[in-house]
Amino acid sequence: MEYADTFLERYGLPCTILRSPPVPSFVTMRRVSNSSIPATREAAWRGLILKESDLTSGDLFTVGDETFLVESTTPADGALEWFAVKCNATIEHQRAKKVLDEEGNLVRRWVTLATTPAWGQIVTARLRQEDPGLVDNARYIFEVPKSFGVKLMDRFIYGETAYQVESVDDVALPGVVRVQLGVDLR
Repeated sequence: MEYADTFLERYGLPCTILRSPPVPSFVTMRRVSNSSIPATREAAWRGLILKESDLTSGDLFTVGDETFLVESTTPADGALEWFAVKCNATIEHQRAKKVLDEEGNLVRRWVTLATTPAWGQIVTARLRQEDPGLVDNARYIFEVPKSFGVKLMDRFIYGETAYQVESVDDVALPGVVRVQLGVDLR
């Protein structure tokens, strides 16, 4: 057993990686940001996890009642160093599917593909100044695991409101997709 394993098992917090089946492990964690904006300050976290966990970008893990979306991992002295954002929302991912109704007509129905914890933020005037890549009708930005296969024109349900996927950035982070949402009028 390596020093990192002993340290994490003795001083780390128990966590569960949300896979099928779930993978138990131990993590250390600390906030990354000292921003004066509470949402930003609370979002970014980093730490160490047991190497055997095989934690990768796009994984979700829980510590207590909180869920984190892993943005990146790097091998570090017998462990994995991770960077993650604390999930602050639950979204329902839907896609339109053409089906026959009771009368034999071809109609569009929204089918739920997944419900998942996600990290999101409201698109504000300040964010528009800082991020020139925002689409004009973006209201929210969410980060979700790439494994969900989000596509343009999909629908996210956040709260009780439907939003249309306006932009999908699947390049910046290997296992994470950054999705811009606009009001869904369909």
